[in-house]
Amino acid sequence: SNSFTYYTTEDQISVAQYNPYEAIYLWKQSGTADPVPYETTMKDVTNKFMPGGGTAIVDNPAPNPGPKSTWGITSPNFNFYPNKPVVGQEVGIITSPGGPIVPLTPPVTVVSSPAPTVSSVTFSSNVTILEGQELVFFPNPYYDQNYAGDSAFLEDKFVRFSYRFKFENNEYSLVAPFTQACFIPKQDGYFLTTGPTDTDNNQTQAVSSSIVSFMENKVNSIGLQVPLPSAQNTLINDFKIAEIDILYKES
Repeated sequence: SNSFTYYTTEDQISVAQYNPYEAIYLWKQSGTADPVPYETTMKDVTNKFMPGGGTAIVDNPAPNPGPKSTWGITSPNFNFYPNKPVVGQEVGIITSPGGPIVPLTPPVTVVSSPAPTVSSVTFSSNVTILEGQELVFFPNPYYDQNYAGDSAFLEDKFVRFSYRFKFENNEYSLVAPFTQACFIPKQDGYFLTTGPTDTDNNQTQAVSSSIVSFMENKVNSIGLQVPLPSAQNTLINDFKIAEIDILYKES
């Protein structure tokens, strides 16, 4: 490079090179229909439903795809009491094994689910679905059926992230502040219950033994939003930044 034009600003000189001072952002503009404009980038992308939700298989004699509002179901999978679809829950559907969760058309909520035996569910509108398809109650909007990571890796960890810059002259910047611990407890911190008695209640278990199973990390996907001093495609020209190192520590 021409020595008279290589350095054009003070930030490019070795003794005054840019040092990051902001932590990595763990939030971004929301990509969902929620009216809240921002959302966390720490997500659970492997569970099909949110705490309190569940799944069931459409069990309806063929050929009777509807449209109708009441459907037979089998193989209910609900982790928490009352162990069935709850009135008001939104409903999604997986139309083929291994597929994504998509909304029913039109969008519906649960209006009735007989107890104690869960054999049918009634929706707020008539829908057309097929026997054998999987219904998802209170679906996880971040579910990713193609996620290839280790869903259990962060379960027992409090991880933090930082970054630093490597410049064209092979020097490094100072390390930016580390993020908060990337931890969201399972059940989103709510005390839920697995049965009708007090002994089935998470809160009772916490009082009696101080041990609760949901104090594990539900996060298995983290989007790191690195604040940059200029646009990504101008970092080399503006600041002589050649690389960004992502740093990680756990406890």
